[in-house]
Amino acid sequence: MNRPIFNDNPIFGSKLKRTSCPGKSDICGNVQGVLPTHIIPKCTDLNFQFSLDPEEAPSGCCVVETPDNTCKTYVPESADLNGDSYDIGINFFDENGKNPRKICHSAPIRKRVMKIPQFLYSSLLSIALVIVAVCVGACYEFWLKYGVINNGNSGCGTFKYVDDCNNELGAIDYAFPSKLNDYPYKPCNNTKELDFPYNLFNYSDQVYNPDLDFGTRFSKIFSAIGKAFSLNLLYTVFFSRLFIGSILTTLSARYQKMGDRAWGLKNVVFLFLTGIVFGVLAKYTKIKELNYGPVLLIYLLIMLLVFAMFATMILTNFLLYWGPEYYNNMFKGSKISNGYTLFANVLYKITPIGFKSIVNILLNIILILFILISYSFCFSTGFLGSIIGLVWMIVSLLYNIFVIPILNIGCFFSVISDHSYLITIMLCISVVLSSRGNLPPTITGILGGLVALLILWKTYRNINK
Repeated sequence: MNRPIFNDNPIFGSKLKRTSCPGKSDICGNVQGVLPTHIIPKCTDLNFQFSLDPEEAPSGCCVVETPDNTCKTYVPESADLNGDSYDIGINFFDENGKNPRKICHSAPIRKRVMKIPQFLYSSLLSIALVIVAVCVGACYEFWLKYGVINNGNSGCGTFKYVDDCNNELGAIDYAFPSKLNDYPYKPCNNTKELDFPYNLFNYSDQVYNPDLDFGTRFSKIFSAIGKAFSLNLLYTVFFSRLFIGSILTTLSARYQKMGDRAWGLKNVVFLFLTGIVFGVLAKYTKIKELNYGPVLLIYLLIMLLVFAMFATMILTNFLLYWGPEYYNNMFKGSKISNGYTLFANVLYKITPIGFKSIVNILLNIILILFILISYSFCFSTGFLGSIIGLVWMIVSLLYNIFVIPILNIGCFFSVISDHSYLITIMLCISVVLSSRGNLPPTITGILGGLVALLILWKTYRNINK
């Protein structure tokens, strides 16, 4: 008699159906077979179908009609297959434990063998996915661990940048500069020019000049159409960096305050940043969208950029275009000069009552009429500038979040080494999960037990540090 194949045998893999196939618990010890209490269809049922492909099972298991029948009676004819290829090696008995009949599978299951290459491929793929998740999580955690200038005990020394003006900056201030009066928005000194494209945004030297003639003022009105593009691009980039920088700075400062003793909490944070926790939650809550956990974090930051763009457009059109006083009073850190108003140095100043004052009022009325015409075009160019600023910030965000940590390879690997024992466990679990369906259940159980012991040992060592 053929060796029994029970429904928990890894030979089924993930492709072959196990419907109605008996398990070890269905076997009656006295007769070493299955009694009628186990519901199983007959091989002659119209809905039951056989296949010649060992990798395809249209149905599960069935029982032949009489003890004289074999699986060969019902399966399609083939030169490469016989009835034994479908026989699972378990008999079906009547109530008295007599009249044994063979149980067949719908696929030539005995032609399907466990393939070690499949296990190796699955293991390597799982390990590769874990490594990718670890790298993504390390890139995120880099900004928590090194976002603000630390005190030198972070694993790779005091991490800081020095910009072209010899200012010492943390990673966040370097990647998301949010001071409009400092580099790169303004030059370090009067002799140093700004790099492209920041040289297009510098209007700090545009002060009021009462001696400008009417023609020059008139030309400034229509040159404001291009200026609206530059201002909206500048403000979109600046306020986006201001929002993201403020959030990351707060999170980084709180993360650094936790210290090395909070290794358990930091590992939980790391699991969230890798997205593994989201994958587990997706499995048990049946919410498939949670599988995109790592992408969700960057998605939220991009949505913050979109919000910043629309908020900037409103702030610019209704406030910053016309004067920076309200902004300067609200935000003490970065002052905006009058040169950054849309129609700076266009209107005449009204002098004390007199003939010149009347002339200036009349000229201003004419200029305001043309300002209204120019302003209608500024809506379009300003919106275009905001869109380009948004695209710039999205590309910059992806570069900053993922490329900058990898370029600082020492600190990047320091983040990974902080979670070395957790990563080891994650890799071991991935191998155990790959063994399911490819290796015998006993081997999978042994591997799972070894991983459990590893988890207990690693946890004990970290608690006693």
